[in-house]
Amino acid sequence: MKIYAIGDLHLSGKPPSKPMEIFGKHWADHAAKVAANWHQLIRSDDTVIICGDTSWAMDLQDALTDLNWIAALPGRKIILRGNHDYWWASLKKMQTATENNFSFLQNNFFTCGTTAICGSRGWLLPSSDNFNADDAAIYRREGGFTGSCQTSRLQRYHSRTALSASL
Repeated sequence: MKIYAIGDLHLSGKPPSKPMEIFGKHWADHAAKVAANWHQLIRSDDTVIICGDTSWAMDLQDALTDLNWIAALPGRKIILRGNHDYWWASLKKMQTATENNFSFLQNNFFTCGTTAICGSRGWLLPSSDNFNADDAAIYRREGGFTGSCQTSRLQRYHSRTALSASL
C-alpha cells in the first residue's frame, strides 16, 4: 500500500469544455496523460489524495462527469476542496451523488494504515512579510484543527495498542 497525492487536475467533462491546452501545448491530452500515469502507478490498495481544483464545473451535477471518471481509476480516493472547486456541496450530497466512491476531507480525517490524513487551508505563515491579524486568526484556526486531528488519531492508535497488548 502506498499513498500518492495529486492536485490541480482542472478537469472539465468529456469532451473538455475548458481544455487545458489554453495554458500551453504541454497540456495537450491532459486527462489522457493523467489516466495513463495513474494506471501505471496506482494499485487498488493504494490511496490517492486529490488536493483540490479537481473540476472546473460550477455545480455538483456538472462535476459528476469528472468525479465519475476519477472514481473509475484504481485506488482509494480522498479528496479535498480547492479554491476553484465551486461544485463542492454538503458532504451528504457529495457522498450520495458519487455513490460513496470518495472520502471527502472536510473538518475530519481519514486513516491509511497508521497514517492520519488531514488537511487545512493553505495560508501565509507568520514569517511572511504581509502576515497580519486576519492571517493570524486563520493560521491559529487551521493549525488547531490539524492538531486536533493528530491528537485524535494518536488517542485512537494508543487505545488500539493498549487493547492489543492486553489480549
